[in-house]
Amino acid sequence: SEFNSEDCKYTTIKRSKLVEFLKYRLNDDIIKYDHNIEKITKNNDQIHLTFNKNVRVICDYLIISDGVFSKGKSLISNNRIKPIYNNSIAIRANIQRNKVRNLNLNNISLFMGHNFHYVIYPVNQENEELNFIGVLEHHLTANELDNYSLFKEKPFIQGIKDKLRNILPTAILDNMDNIKYFPVFVSKGYLKPGKNIFLLGDAFFAFPPSFAQGASQSIESASELFDNIINNKNHFYDYRVAKVKMINNRSKLNHFAFHASNPFIVFFRDISLKILTKNKKFLENYLGKIYKN
Repeated sequence: SEFNSEDCKYTTIKRSKLVEFLKYRLNDDIIKYDHNIEKITKNNDQIHLTFNKNVRVICDYLIISDGVFSKGKSLISNNRIKPIYNNSIAIRANIQRNKVRNLNLNNISLFMGHNFHYVIYPVNQENEELNFIGVLEHHLTANELDNYSLFKEKPFIQGIKDKLRNILPTAILDNMDNIKYFPVFVSKGYLKPGKNIFLLGDAFFAFPPSFAQGASQSIESASELFDNIINNKNHFYDYRVAKVKMINNRSKLNHFAFHASNPFIVFFRDISLKILTKNKKFLENYLGKIYKN
């Protein structure tokens, strides 16, 4: 709440509600579904797109925002830049409000443990379920990463649950509903496409999930790009790379601090957090440059 004001607040929201909000003023015929892009080429300043069913489109600008496994990014980079597995699994679930105790339901609660951290937070002021998001360090072999049904297989899911049972309070684990598991992939480099081609969101850079900035940075970068195009500016990528580097470094530091297991490091981490979270200058420097700018 340190960085909240009446007209600018850090907000938690359901993804479905966010999608509804973003699509609200778009005409129904703007979005085309069931299109699989197969080829991207340039002819002078025109960009030629070829989709499945032999559909072709010519455009002046191309904005690619199709996620961490971006096919558009692969096509324009000739598969040179690919995400890597971050040796961790993301866990999403819901918890009934009456099943948890001693939590501030107007804020985000962070819990840190050995190679694991999780947050519990509300998504609105109504009496809806709370969101649970956890990040668990977990090694996967190359064969497991190639197995796209792995995260739906009962033996694998049970193995993760057994692992969680050793580190999560029973009151939380036994009351989690709609549990889903996802492998965490992150970016290791940046791609600056040719003229009038832009990458946004995870297609540009996928962060480690320890700063809760994925969706907000996607929206922020889209707003920046709109401003650059409308006002004929050309420094979109310079600013975006600088911002991404800052967030990525802080995400890595957060991950290290949240997952610390050495008792000596944990001791000094806890003392440092008690001091630093009350230091306005530190908060302004560490969080303000991301949340406010």
